Amino acid sequence: MRRVLMVLAMLLPLAGCSTDKPAPAPAPTSTPTPAASTPKPLTAVVVTRPKRRLLKGSSDDVSADKHKSITQQVVAKLQQRTQLIAGFEAKTTVQCPTIRLKAGAVSDCTVTYSGQTVKWRVTIAKNYKPGVDYLAVYEAKPLQGVLLRESVYANWYQLSGGDSELRCDDMPAAQVVTIGAKTPYRCEVLTPTLGGGAFWLLVPVTLSEVGVIFS
Repeated sequence: MRRVLMVLAMLLPLAGCSTDKPAPAPAPTSTPTPAASTPKPLTAVVVTRPKRRLLKGSSDDVSADKHKSITQQVVAKLQQRTQLIAGFEAKTTVQCPTIRLKAGAVSDCTVTYSGQTVKWRVTIAKNYKPGVDYLAVYEAKPLQGVLLRESVYANWYQLSGGDSELRCDDMPAAQVVTIGAKTPYRCEVLTPTLGGGAFWLLVPVTLSEVGVIFS
C-alpha cells in the first residue's frame, strides 16, 4: 500500500502537464490589392482610324514658272499651302492684289478654302533686286488657317500610332483660327504606368504654318 501511494504521489504532478504542442497562431491574412481602375477621360470623342489620308508635301513643291507673273506664282503657292495646313484637298480660291516687285513691299491676300476665308501676308525681301528669282525673295506668311475637325482627329491618330485609346474634344467641322495660337480644344491618349495603372495624357491643339500640332 505504501508503494502504491508513492507511485501516485509521483504521477499526480504530471497529471496537469500536457505533452501536446500549443496550436500555432493563425497566419496574418493579406488584403488583395484592388485592380487599378481606368480614370475617366476629359474629352468627349473617341478617335478612330481616319477615313481619308492626310495631305503630304512641302511648301516648296511649287516650282518657279518664268512664264507666270509674280502674282500668279504667289496665288499658286498660297493655294497649295492653305490646303497643306488644313490637311485635305478642297476647293480653294485666292485673291491677291497685283504684287509689286519692290524691296520691302507688303501685300495682303485672302484665301477661301471650302467656304472658310483666311488671311495671308506676302512680303518682298528688303534686299530684292530686279532680275533675281523672285520665289526666293518673298515670304508668304499665313495669319490664319482653317482648322478641320477631321484633320485634328486624323493627325492625333497618326501621331499616336493608333495603339492606345485616343480621344479629343468635340469641335466644329471647320473654323478659322489664328496661326500659332492655342485653340480651346484638346486631345488625350490613355497612357500606361509602371505600376499597372494608366492616366490620360492631355495636350492642347494648335494650328501652325505646317498644319495641326499638339503642344
